Amino acid sequence: MSPDDVNESIGERIADEVWEMSDAEVSNEIIRLDPISKWRPFDQGSLEQQRIYLTELLVDEYSSRY
Repeated sequence: MSPDDVNESIGERIADEVWEMSDAEVSNEIIRLDPISKWRPFDQGSLEQQRIYLTELLVDEYSSRY
């Protein structure tokens, strides 16, 4: 498995976990990772975008550790 394959696999697992989170958990994680985020808790019009944004934040956080 190449490093790109590993990174893609990790990103997919993170995305799967994010999509299983409740809306409140997604909002709380975004606030924790990006306190000055433009997202507001329970903004119903952007729930899918919030999940995508949280996935990106978590992938970045994971990548910065390793």
